[in-house]
Amino acid sequence: MFFQLKMPSILAAVLFWTVLPELLFASTDPLTAKVVLFPFRQATISSRVESTLESYHYKIGDAFETDAVLLQLDDAIYKQQLEKAAAALAEAQSSYDFSVSNVKRAEELLAKGVGGQQELEQAQLELEVNTSKLQFHQANYQLAQRDLDACKIVAPFAGRLIRKELQEHEFVRAGQPLLYIIDDRQLLAILYLPSQLKNQVKIGQEIEITVEETHTTHRAVVYEIAGEVDFNSRTFEIRALLPNRDGKLAAGMSGYLSGVTVTAGATPQQLDAKQAGGRP
Repeated sequence: MFFQLKMPSILAAVLFWTVLPELLFASTDPLTAKVVLFPFRQATISSRVESTLESYHYKIGDAFETDAVLLQLDDAIYKQQLEKAAAALAEAQSSYDFSVSNVKRAEELLAKGVGGQQELEQAQLELEVNTSKLQFHQANYQLAQRDLDACKIVAPFAGRLIRKELQEHEFVRAGQPLLYIIDDRQLLAILYLPSQLKNQVKIGQEIEITVEETHTTHRAVVYEIAGEVDFNSRTFEIRALLPNRDGKLAAGMSGYLSGVTVTAGATPQQLDAKQAGGRP
């Protein structure tokens, strides 16, 4: 009696766990895989010196080029420190040059039999001391120059200003974040595909992505492929480079995979050249 009562429940459970994975996989169409766009690069820029934030040169959302000055810190103190370092370096250089001349004269006098060995050794000792002083002041000058240069925050790459961490005229400590920037000249399209396709997707393969916000389709090139499969979802991550030189797309937009080539397609540089109107 017990067997008769429990048998239908056991059969139902077996059928459920056997059919469920097939149903889930059947509903997972790789061509409708969800895609989210991320910046290719991003960075939080921090200050290397203590000063006052004088002015921002860009507004939030503005685009900029590599080495553009993003903001200016008050550099009055660091200019004075550089002048002091330059004066000390000039003095050390003069002492060094004089010591070099002294050694040469001492060597000449010793060769003529006029000077002694002791005078030469004394001149050589002074030269060694002045050489060390010169190197010390050269290093101080370089540090002072670096601190002065650090008052101008320049862009490490071309991109866009996303967030300002401080307001103008506020005091800044060394290491304190100042702004957050991204590189959106090209975007990373991140998506997850079923694990059955792991060995079919290759670096350099061309894919098509439809962006929902703009209702446009774009070509991208597979840039990175995850080295492992997520055992919970049975999917793996791929990242594709999507050219965005015209700035019509934005990080955070989403869409879906709408096409995949069988063989490797264009390189990211070739796609970018196409978008810019050049030749691949």
